[in-house]
Amino acid sequence: MVNISMQEGSLPTEPTEWTEEDRRSVHELREHLRHMREVMNDSEYADSLAAMANTPPGKKPRVHNRASVIDGSFMSFVFIFVFTVIVIVSFYAFKNLYHAVLKKFPTVQHTEL
Repeated sequence: MVNISMQEGSLPTEPTEWTEEDRRSVHELREHLRHMREVMNDSEYADSLAAMANTPPGKKPRVHNRASVIDGSFMSFVFIFVFTVIVIVSFYAFKNLYHAVLKKFPTVQHTEL
């Protein structure tokens, strides 16, 4: 464990003048901010942001111009179809396994009773 002790009332000193590195980082941040503003003003993002701004809390925003054909109902259909295929194939495999076991080990009629 590292023990750091500071005298009371002493604060770390702050630089009083800007260095070249600070100016460069501020310039890079301003460029990044300008680029992000351009992206946000783009019409594709502006519609979705406006939809989110007008949506009450707890509700999903509705964006009318969907970029994809795949939505919730299509995904539900795909899930149900794949699940049904898996169940049918599993049933077919177990049925064939059952008949193979019966063929390999035939049952003998017990007449002891």
